[in-house]
Amino acid sequence: MTAMSGIKICLYCDRPIEGVAIKVGQADAHASTSGARPDNWRHLKGDPACRATTH
Repeated sequence: MTAMSGIKICLYCDRPIEGVAIKVGQADAHASTSGARPDNWRHLKGDPACRATTH
């Protein structure tokens, strides 16, 4: 385990999520060529902590 385990990272802005995190399905996630299928998370829409330009 790494020191970051348990921390959810936003799929869109790549920042840690404090509070409520929304699980993103693979159909909604960015394409991955690695074959790995980790859980993907995002901030709530409108969360000021999210620095993504789009959701």
